[in-house]
Amino acid sequence: MYKLSRFEKIDDKYNYEQIENWAENFFFNLLNMFNAFFVHIELAEVVLRMEAIPFTELVVEQLENENEEVIKIASNKVEELATLEIDFMKSYLD
Repeated sequence: MYKLSRFEKIDDKYNYEQIENWAENFFFNLLNMFNAFFVHIELAEVVLRMEAIPFTELVVEQLENENEEVIKIASNKVEELATLEIDFMKSYLD
């Protein structure tokens, strides 16, 4: 069965930039949704809840029909962004 990908392939390699852009948009859309809830709780609690979010699982769910390479690139980018965001929040706790 032929699987149609939402990402381009150039010279039989996935467009890394396109996958990372998708991951960034996905992460920031999640963050906007979470902010509606997190605005009502203390920052320390926000950090704990952010650390508990299974970002990789969310990416895998969204990209379930994609190639493993695509999922890995997107998951790594989302995890990187989540770590940066959590570290940024933690800096306000010190």
